[in-house]
Amino acid sequence: MAKTPRPPEHPATSAVAITPHATDPVHATKGPTRSLYVGGSGDITCRLDEDAVDVVFVNVPVGVLPVSVEYVRAIGTSATSIVGLW
Repeated sequence: MAKTPRPPEHPATSAVAITPHATDPVHATKGPTRSLYVGGSGDITCRLDEDAVDVVFVNVPVGVLPVSVEYVRAIGTSATSIVGLW
């Protein structure tokens, strides 16, 4: 039985450490994240779930960044301890 998608205001139920990469998606089977946890502030270069080009979030503080991303790029990402939340 397929799971019903949860509304965005519901808490995450799964988390995976993300290693920024030039071409690999954030997770091969989970798909795009619901949000990102950033443990060390900095820039994040990523591709949002419904976009065709990358975007740079500059000076992201420690905490949760509420964006659904498919890729976190190695080049242009200086934030550390990034965790994908689903």
